[in-house]
Amino acid sequence: MGQVLNVQALEGDEVDGWLPLVRDKDVWPLQQRFNELLQATAFKVGDAYIHVPVEDFGAEDFRDRGHFSASGSDKFAHSLATAVKRECR
Repeated sequence: MGQVLNVQALEGDEVDGWLPLVRDKDVWPLQQRFNELLQATAFKVGDAYIHVPVEDFGAEDFRDRGHFSASGSDKFAHSLATAVKRECR
């Protein structure tokens, strides 16, 4: 499973200390690429990959740029549970 981030909080030209030298607006495209590489590698070695669409989450689902709020955690857990159930058949 790839990383899900608060894309609404990652739109500016600012550089935050948690990811030095990468502008906020470039963080999500970079993470998407990492997620694609993870998915390709999982498929290559015969492992499952669970895609959790970032579009299913809004700014209210995060406490900051990458940590879920209570509502986001609940939404993520339900999405993940459905996918895990499907993969484990």
